[in-house]
Amino acid sequence: MMKVAKKYAVELDHNGLPKDVLMQMPLWYHIGADPSKVQRNRSVTAKCLQNNHKIFTVHEAIQLLQRLEEEEHYPANFCRCQQCAHDKDHLGCRDPHRCITTVAERLSQLKSRWDPTKLEDNGLSIEDVDLEKGDICFSPYPEHLHLLSSFRVFTNKKWETHSEVAPQNAENQSQPVQEHRETTVWCGGYSQDPQTTTAKAGGAVWYGSNLAQN
Repeated sequence: MMKVAKKYAVELDHNGLPKDVLMQMPLWYHIGADPSKVQRNRSVTAKCLQNNHKIFTVHEAIQLLQRLEEEEHYPANFCRCQQCAHDKDHLGCRDPHRCITTVAERLSQLKSRWDPTKLEDNGLSIEDVDLEKGDICFSPYPEHLHLLSSFRVFTNKKWETHSEVAPQNAENQSQPVQEHRETTVWCGGYSQDPQTTTAKAGGAVWYGSNLAQN
């Protein structure tokens, strides 16, 4: 799968991702982590978070981090607040507070545009739209945008384009050789009932208005 993704230049479109999608991003090996900081994805605490606490996404990490704001939580490994006691007795975590601080460290390593807690409001409001004056209410994202719909293919500008070139034989030696031309093609896809036994999917390509290649 990774070879296919690399071959067809599959990348995550990270331009202006909404908060809901940023929450779905994986906490470990995050694409938006600061490369200048050490990423401890396989440490003892990281394995405890993955195997015992089942923390895999940014959303799950932020939920765990909220425990630091609770009054009954004590910032030490011997904390016996209700949630820490549950983690020790039922999840097998030896130091819940250390796991929480590790989550805080991981989130702090995210660049600002990847951190949903630092996402700035653009200041726009539906109240600012005046339809009578011709204003158009537009949202750049679908209502239920998912992380899976944020991936793009053929993102490499150096992607090779191929055009049909007539073979040189006795019949067409006098004809000029057709040069390679770059063609822009739009593609789209849609899925219905994903991850079910009745799942259906389809796709289409568009070269331009009233073209037979569509």
